[in-house]
Amino acid sequence: MADPVSQTITQTNIPEYARPYVESMLGATQQQLFNTTPNAAGGYDISGVKPYQAYSDDPSKYFADFSPMQQQAFGQAGPGGFASTVGQYMNPYLQMSLAPQLAEANRAYDISGMNANAQATRAGAFGGGRQALMQSENERNRNMGIAGILGQGYNNAFQGATNQYNTGIGQLLQMGGQQQQLEQNKINQAIQNYSMGQQYPQQQLAFMNSMLRGLPLQTATTSAYQAPPSTASQVAGLGTAGVAGLGLYNTMNQSDIRTKENIELVGKLPNNLGWYEFEYKPEFKTNAGYGRYRGVMAHEVEEVMPSAVGVMSNGYKGVRYALIGAEMETV
Repeated sequence: MADPVSQTITQTNIPEYARPYVESMLGATQQQLFNTTPNAAGGYDISGVKPYQAYSDDPSKYFADFSPMQQQAFGQAGPGGFASTVGQYMNPYLQMSLAPQLAEANRAYDISGMNANAQATRAGAFGGGRQALMQSENERNRNMGIAGILGQGYNNAFQGATNQYNTGIGQLLQMGGQQQQLEQNKINQAIQNYSMGQQYPQQQLAFMNSMLRGLPLQTATTSAYQAPPSTASQVAGLGTAGVAGLGLYNTMNQSDIRTKENIELVGKLPNNLGWYEFEYKPEFKTNAGYGRYRGVMAHEVEEVMPSAVGVMSNGYKGVRYALIGAEMETV
C-alpha cells in the first residue's frame, strides 16, 4: 500500500480590528468585478464576470467627422465646382485687364483706318477700289490683333484662376484639417476620461489592498496527511498531482512562471489577462501536476488584482482562480 501523502496548510488569521475593512474591501471588489445575486444567507453569490464596457459600440464615435471647410473644399474640387469657381476667378481679370486691351486695340485700328482714308483723299482715290482695299486690310489686321489679344488674355486669365483655385482649395483643406484635429482631440480626451473612470474603482481597491497587506496578520502553519489516490482515480488520470494541478481541492493554484515551461499564449480573458498553455517543470510536476494545462501567470494577475495572488508553502506564487472569474483547464 502506498504511503500517505503529506500536505502543508498555511492559514492567516485577520485581526478583529481589521476584519471590517477586509470584508468591506472584498465586498466592494466583488461588486466591481462580478455580477452577483442575493442569497438566503443575506449575502451575494457570484453569477458571472462583469463584461468589458467599451466607450462606444459605434466605430464612428472614435473619429472626428470632416470639418465644414473640408466639406467645402471637397465640393469645390468636383468638376462642377471647378468650372464655376475658376469662372468666377477669371471674370475680374477679364474685366480689369482684357477689356482695356481690346478698347485700346480698337482705338488704334480706328486711327489707322482714318489715316488710310486721309491718304486716299490726298491721292484722289477716296471712294475708289484702292480705299476699299485699304479698309479691308485694316479690318483684317484688327480681327487678327483682337483674336490674338483674346487668346492670350483668356489663357492668362485661366492660368491665373487655376492657380488661385488650387491655392484656395489647399487653404481650405489645411484649415479644415486643423478644425478636424481639434474635434479629434476632444474625442480622444473624452475616451481617456472614460477609461480613467472605468479603472478608478479598481485602483482604489488596489490601494486599499496594499494598505491591508501591510497590517500585522497572524499566520499559522500545520501539516496534514491524506490517503493516496485510489487505483480508479489513478487510471482516470486524477491522482494527487493532477488534483493539485487543477486546484480541485485547493483554492489556490500553482501559477508562478518560474515553475512552468513550454509556455504559449493562446488567448485573453475578458479582464484582459493572458491565457496560456504550459507544462510544469519536472521538479514541480509531482506536486503541481503532469500533462499540459491552460491558465494565467501569477505575476500578470498580481499587477491588476493583487488580492488574487498569494505565496504558497513552497515559496512560489499561486492564484485564486475564483477571484478572477476563470478555472484552470487541462489540454
